[in-house]
Amino acid sequence: MDVNQQDLQHGNVWEFLEKLTLACFFVFLFSVVTFKPTYLEKLEVVEFDSELTISIPVNAPPYSALSDEDILPLAEAIAILPENHTLLTGETGTAETLVSSLLYARSMEELSQQIFSSRGRAISAPVINKVEEPEKEMTITLEGMTVSVNPTDSGNIVVQNDLGKNELDQNDINQVDRGFAQRWRHFDEMRISVPPQGASSIADSRQTPEEKVVLSEEEMQQLTPELRNLITQAETANKQKWVGKIWVGLPSEKPKTPTPDQSISEKSTIAKNDKKSVDPQKESKPEPKGSGIDHGLLARGNDNPPSREPQGLLPSPDPSPSAFADEDSDRQPEWKSLPWPDRVSFQGHLTLKSGIAMLGTTGALRVFRYLGDGEIEVGEVDQINGEYKIDILNPAFGSLIVELRDSDGQLMGVYETLLADLEQRIKLSNTQMDISVQPVDELLSGNAKIIASNFESTESQVRMEIPEINRRIPTKKSGGFEIRDFMRGSNFLARFVGDGFWKTLAYLRNGASQKLNIASSGFIKQFEKEVSNVGFDVEKGLVWGRITNFGNSVPGVRVELAGEGFAGPFYVGDDGRVNRNSTGKNGIFLIGNINPGVHLVRARNDDMAFPAKIVSVEAGHISNLDLERGNKERAEIYIYDATTGEILDSALKFIGSERVANSTSGVLSLNYVKGNGPVHMEIRVHKPGYEAVRTTFDRNDKMVQVPVPSIAWMAKLSGIGRINFAPDLSNIVGFVQNDRFRVYPPESAITEQTRVVYFDSYGNPVEDADWGEYGGGFAILNAKPGFHNLVIENSKGRFALRAVINDYGSTSVLVHRF
Repeated sequence: MDVNQQDLQHGNVWEFLEKLTLACFFVFLFSVVTFKPTYLEKLEVVEFDSELTISIPVNAPPYSALSDEDILPLAEAIAILPENHTLLTGETGTAETLVSSLLYARSMEELSQQIFSSRGRAISAPVINKVEEPEKEMTITLEGMTVSVNPTDSGNIVVQNDLGKNELDQNDINQVDRGFAQRWRHFDEMRISVPPQGASSIADSRQTPEEKVVLSEEEMQQLTPELRNLITQAETANKQKWVGKIWVGLPSEKPKTPTPDQSISEKSTIAKNDKKSVDPQKESKPEPKGSGIDHGLLARGNDNPPSREPQGLLPSPDPSPSAFADEDSDRQPEWKSLPWPDRVSFQGHLTLKSGIAMLGTTGALRVFRYLGDGEIEVGEVDQINGEYKIDILNPAFGSLIVELRDSDGQLMGVYETLLADLEQRIKLSNTQMDISVQPVDELLSGNAKIIASNFESTESQVRMEIPEINRRIPTKKSGGFEIRDFMRGSNFLARFVGDGFWKTLAYLRNGASQKLNIASSGFIKQFEKEVSNVGFDVEKGLVWGRITNFGNSVPGVRVELAGEGFAGPFYVGDDGRVNRNSTGKNGIFLIGNINPGVHLVRARNDDMAFPAKIVSVEAGHISNLDLERGNKERAEIYIYDATTGEILDSALKFIGSERVANSTSGVLSLNYVKGNGPVHMEIRVHKPGYEAVRTTFDRNDKMVQVPVPSIAWMAKLSGIGRINFAPDLSNIVGFVQNDRFRVYPPESAITEQTRVVYFDSYGNPVEDADWGEYGGGFAILNAKPGFHNLVIENSKGRFALRAVINDYGSTSVLVHRF
């Protein structure tokens, strides 16, 4: 090839490149003119090593790039993901969170206004602590993370999250797909802090504590009622003043917006120092008439007291004595003067107990703080060395939980303790604590002894029957029994049958060892001889038991039963003699010829009262019932709207007590005597439009949720069930967490009018459903009143038994967590 030909060919190449360049330029120009930027891509799940960077155009036109429908999934994900957890990214905006402020702000000044404005109902989990504006970089300090906002040379804002690597498992993804925001649904009002509007610049938001610029009454009145009430509550709780953007009086340099947990914590501290216990037992009581007491069962309907102004998004401090209820003592609790710290870090070793084990990657240990209906903080677990660490903000409320789950997500072992029970440890900074994880299938054990006519107990093999699951479980020859079949949280009414003694009813629960005294036929015959002119009707039932004080039998006590037509009470001495005045040295009592159904029994003498208990009576059966005083447990009771999560002012009382405890914050501290029997409560919401409800929980529960159905919502459920409520029947509403489920109402609760309706995690009824959805629940409408065992089956075919008691025209509620 000669030189001219080469030059010609090179010339053609250059000419071709010039044409190609020109064509590309026109294509680019056309794209600039016609392309409407969407800025964000499809929602994706991503994992990252150490930090996550999101670039957002500064000049993005507000509210034009995305619709709420496009960005709602990320809004839900950001709202519920705790600290140090994998984020869902890709779409980086939400209509109601910090990310939306970054997306829609067109200037640094507007960005600060967006951050400090209440645009709709905030659902963001992080709470803004501090905003600074150096020359070109604004740093927003959030709880658990720092977000740096930098105007870059390319005109983008860069958001950086300094987080550690965490994996998002399929269970998390599935929960988001099902509407994971419901996880905070019942308690997000307690968690969210919304600063008042009015910040005109970042400089306004950086007032120092020394300025102490307090909002005037006129400015307060210009705020919405919710924000005004929120500020008032938080000022009371924190003994500080809101100065427009920060709190004055914090000991640290960083001004801090109080989180809902902090407000609750401070409320609790105030309450502990100011409240006196309510004693529903030791009080001035009228002399008994007839049978002795008013049965105190749930009142029908609602008194419809005058409605009150909304209480805002946080529970207000309630210094009234009625917000702290005690089942049988009026002694004021003794609290140490040491303050609760703002933050605590627990760490220590983990051990697995009672045969559970974890091999390689077949299981996962997690540590977290649980409050209400969700995980607040998630810690770190070193599974190789068996160590854990967790940082907890405002540690006065909630529970510390360690869970062991297998590769399928099935819960195998658990450790759980109320943070309030660790008060002294926390206040003294003694947070080095080793934890033992126990099997989730807690052992249900006990020993059944036959009481002969001479009051001597004999060993004999009996049979436990649970007809709801068609189980017949023989005991050992000694009468002992051990059962691991029931899932965590199970409690139920069991029947013990056998030759030579009356059928016996007893309340059992997982994790407890029970001693049952079963009356032999000879004992009953001997008793009848001692009681002249009294014959026991086999078509009716008997109740018998002991009166104890810290485990010791109590003489001189009188037992009372609500109702009429029964025989007794009778008190049996060690010599077999019967009297009708009071218990002997052995504390034994017996009441006969009781009509089948649910009854209330309590006892008292001149010096003390014993907490009342509910007992189920069946024809031809003896019901075991011990009335005792002893060591106390404490539980936090949370009362809220079942579908909206609104905190409800309520009146609460123990069934059988005349004393009522009132709550204006939706939270009550409850003291009750430890034991094996259940605790029954009645709850009536002050605000009109709600069902009067009853709930039952075990005497080892430390946190009790009471979602209260509204009358309108119950009517919606009945419409799906295509029935009308029957006044002589009742309703049972259950809320089930952590799995899909199916509920089986017992035959004892079913009538021709009974219907089972399932609802989803938002409270919407699901027509013709055979299974309940994850995070949803069920309603058994028009159920027979009485003491029933409900069977709740999870998606893996395992089940839990839950005892529930309901009355005519009322609604019983329960919360079960698989």
